[in-house]
Amino acid sequence: MIDVPAKEQLSAWAVARSLETVSIELQKYMPAVQLLSARIITNSTIGLTFGNEIVFTNQNLLHSAKNGFAIPKIIPLCRNPMISFRGIKTLFEIKKLYNGNLDRKKVNILFRAGLEATSCYLNYHPDAKKLMNNEEGTIDFYLEETYFLGRISKLKNSQWTCNSANSHEDSSVILNFKDLKSAIRGTRGQINPLADPALGNIKVRGRIPLLDKFGFVARLTSREVPSPLDQTHAR
Repeated sequence: MIDVPAKEQLSAWAVARSLETVSIELQKYMPAVQLLSARIITNSTIGLTFGNEIVFTNQNLLHSAKNGFAIPKIIPLCRNPMISFRGIKTLFEIKKLYNGNLDRKKVNILFRAGLEATSCYLNYHPDAKKLMNNEEGTIDFYLEETYFLGRISKLKNSQWTCNSANSHEDSSVILNFKDLKSAIRGTRGQINPLADPALGNIKVRGRIPLLDKFGFVARLTSREVPSPLDQTHAR
């Protein structure tokens, strides 16, 4: 398995990692959901199951992220029809998250997906890596002061990683979203670092320069990685 995405594959890899993350979060509430496993097969194809039964081209995976679903390659589906069926069912369950009203649970899951996509850019995009080269620490995200949404962190000489469990460890930065609408905009890198704090949509404390750099990468990710939220709740 290839560990590092090709430069032209990064946006599709961010989608794949986000889908795996959402499947992990979904299984907490729906035990029957099959976990997805993002795997780079070639510079132009990505698998979403451990045995590569569900395989997308980069472009088709991006199309899936933008429109909610796309058809994977047909021949790999035949390797293990049961795994393929359950994996496709998981993708449809993920699609449902973007339909209808969003509650705390859905926002929490989608926020984790957004963090995972941003972490891919933090770790692999040349401009992001250069910007964050000397940075380390943790950024914790909350909704309405007390509802934990997720953490992204980096230790010295390691990569940026996401965590959905609140460890209650000290944070370098804490960002609190006023409401669900603000949190959803946060998943898409659409927070205005000047206007939103002034309007009370977000509250921030800690190392502001670290958050500013993270915000730049989140906006970069949002521009390059499509999401159904762009057509629905993000506006």
